[in-house]
Amino acid sequence: MKEVWKEVPNMDGIYEASNFGRVRSVDRQVYNYIKQGRVLKTYHKGNGYLQINLRKYKAKYLHRVVALTFIPNPDNKPCVNHKNFDKKDNRPENLEWVTYSENIIHFRKSLRSLDSDKKKKMTLEKKFDLKVYKNKDTILGFYASGDTIEEIVKKIEPGRDFIVRILRMHGKLS
Repeated sequence: MKEVWKEVPNMDGIYEASNFGRVRSVDRQVYNYIKQGRVLKTYHKGNGYLQINLRKYKAKYLHRVVALTFIPNPDNKPCVNHKNFDKKDNRPENLEWVTYSENIIHFRKSLRSLDSDKKKKMTLEKKFDLKVYKNKDTILGFYASGDTIEEIVKKIEPGRDFIVRILRMHGKLS
């Protein structure tokens, strides 16, 4: 497949985007010399999307520049979506114009959505660890004084599995 370059709209003919998801500046007259065009470097801004600096136009998201250049937007939709969920894949065939709600629906289908569920689970585990930290001395004390697990459950009510887990963590049960 050959790389095809097209002029980026509304950029005064200074920049071109390619079907490989790249942007370059074009050769142009600057004062009394010709400035050579070059492929622009991309960088991450912390959210996973690639950005490029376009001098007087400032920083722009690469996927938006490519979409503006290659993908018609007759319904004037505001968002650009990565169909394969890869924020680094900025080829026109991987991009589409969507509404905000379509973008959210697509996100929920993504693997990152599963990562969010993992984060929620981690938060619950941290809460459990905090609960363990606050109650472990009490539970170990009751167990050391001869109380059974069922008696400890009645006194503290955190649940049998919770008490057994603490006792196992501290070598009181095998």
